[in-house]
Amino acid sequence: MPREYKYTLGSDCLNLCWTCLDVVMAANAKPNSEKPAELERLSSNFDKLKIRLRLMQEIRIISAGQFSHWQENYLSPIGQQIGGWFKWSKLRI
Repeated sequence: MPREYKYTLGSDCLNLCWTCLDVVMAANAKPNSEKPAELERLSSNFDKLKIRLRLMQEIRIISAGQFSHWQENYLSPIGQQIGGWFKWSKLRI
């Protein structure tokens, strides 16, 4: 990653990854009635991460192929898991 983005965009992406992981752990520990709020927070943070990764592709920090690979193999499946977990949690209220 170029130096000019390393401590801004790169750091922000890393912090969002850690935030998502922290929210997953918090949501897993909450009772079912409190999970939907945590999962909405997770979804919001994950969407922010996806936007930043898309920005990295737009400003050519990563190639379109790299972004496509991440989208296909990581971002879409994780988004589907978050959506499925959210639907499951809504049924448990």
